[in-house]
Amino acid sequence: DGATQASNYINALSTFENIDNIILPIVDVEFYGDKEKNLPDKEEVIKQLKSFLEIVESQYHTKPIIYTTQKFYALYMEEFNEYPLWIRNVFTKPKLSNDREWILWQYTDKGKLEGYNGEEEFIDLNVFNGTRSEFYESIQDMKIQKEEETKNITKTVFGKITKIEGNTIYIEENQEEYKINIDENLTIENTRTQSKMEFAELKVTDEIYVYNATENQGELIPEDGKIKVTRNLKGEELKEEVLSGKEINVEIKELKTENNNAIIIGELTAFCNSEEYETFEVEILVDENTVVLANVENKTEELQALKERGDTLYITLRESEKQKGNLVADNIEVMGC
Repeated sequence: DGATQASNYINALSTFENIDNIILPIVDVEFYGDKEKNLPDKEEVIKQLKSFLEIVESQYHTKPIIYTTQKFYALYMEEFNEYPLWIRNVFTKPKLSNDREWILWQYTDKGKLEGYNGEEEFIDLNVFNGTRSEFYESIQDMKIQKEEETKNITKTVFGKITKIEGNTIYIEENQEEYKINIDENLTIENTRTQSKMEFAELKVTDEIYVYNATENQGELIPEDGKIKVTRNLKGEELKEEVLSGKEINVEIKELKTENNNAIIIGELTAFCNSEEYETFEVEILVDENTVVLANVENKTEELQALKERGDTLYITLRESEKQKGNLVADNIEVMGC
C-alpha cells in the first residue's frame, strides 16, 4: 500500500548522509503481472497513490514526479494534475486529456547511446519538454530540500492505535510504541472519505498516519497539525462509509427501464484494505437529469448496450438524494471494451 511504500522510501533515504542535490522523488505507477488484463479498482489505486504522494511530499517539501504509461494515465491518473508527469509512449508523441503538459517523455525502449557499455542491448531514452536552461531550473525546483531547511522534521509514522487515554493516543509502528496528544488545533481526517473526524470517533485498531512528526522520548508532535485515519471495515459499516462518498463504480447486473429513466441494479466492490474486499448490491436511479456518455440522447438503450458489454460504470451521485440505497446519479462515465 501507499503508506508502506512511502515509509520504505523515506527510511531508505535516511541511510544517506547527504541527499541534497541528488534525489528527485519519483514514483513509478504502471501495470505489472496480469494487472493490465485484470484492471485494479480505480478508487483503490487513486487512494494508495495519494497516500504515497502526500507522505513523501510532506517529508521532502517537493512534489514527486509521476512516471506512468499513456494507457495507465488515461485509466487512473487524470486527477493528479498538480504533479510533474513523466510519460512513457514508445509509439507516438504523448497526447493527454485537457491538453496537459508532460515534463519528461520516454519515447523509446530501443535506444542506443554513446558511452553506455552495460549488458543490455537497448536502453530507454527520454526527452525533456523544454530548453536546457529550463531543465536545470526545473531540477532546482523539484529537488529535495536541504537538510538545514528540514532538520526539525524527523519522522513520518504509520501505525495502529493500541490505546486511548484521555486526549492521548498510543500507536505502534514496527514494534515501537509512540504517543501523541490530541488538541483542538489538530485536524483528524478519514482517508477513505476525506471527511473530518472528531477525536471521540477514533477507535483502538484504527490505523493512522502522523506526518512530519517531531519525536521526543516516544512522543510525537505533528508539525503540520494533521493526522489521517484509515479503517479496515467490514459488512454494513464498510458499505455505509463507501456510499457516503461522492463517486462509486458499479458493475451492471440488471437493468429496469421505463421511458427515458432507468434503474441500474449492480454490484459495488468496496475495499477493506489493499487485499480484502466485499461486494454489495446497489440501485442507481438514472433520470432525465443524468449525463451518460456525454449526453447520449437515449439513455435506456445506451445503458442496455453497456450491460450487454459487461462494462463498469463510474457514477457521481447527487449529494442531497442518497437515500435508502436508491442512489441518484448526476453523471456516468464508462470503463470497458
